[in-house]
Amino acid sequence: MILTPDSTLEYRKNKGYKLSLVFKYNPSYLEWLIRNVDDFTIDKKKFMNLPDPTPVDAYRKGIIEDPEPQAPVGSQIKSFFLSLPGGKQEGGLRNNWNYTVQEALKLELKGIIIPSIKYSFPEEVIRLNESKQSN
Repeated sequence: MILTPDSTLEYRKNKGYKLSLVFKYNPSYLEWLIRNVDDFTIDKKKFMNLPDPTPVDAYRKGIIEDPEPQAPVGSQIKSFFLSLPGGKQEGGLRNNWNYTVQEALKLELKGIIIPSIKYSFPEEVIRLNESKQSN
């Protein structure tokens, strides 16, 4: 089955959330699912018609710079996640910074707004997704 933004994730860490929210807050997780879950494929065109995502981990990956140096959003995000259970581990912040939709929604409730980024799926993910659909 080819999943759309209105499809609900039925397993893993974002279980119960619409894929449109997963795309908004963590598009790289959709990439991971395409790469690692045999029957996970998406309608790429429908996802690319969604508004640009606002991924929580964009600061860590260097995709976007902090827009407010006086009150850094990146620092606010880091502080928020350090306060979560399991957020602080040996050597600092949680190793993977791979957050869930639920955690991203909590950030928004705290008034921490993450700027959107221009995004497109990597070519290798697009090819794999298409290959899985043709089988």
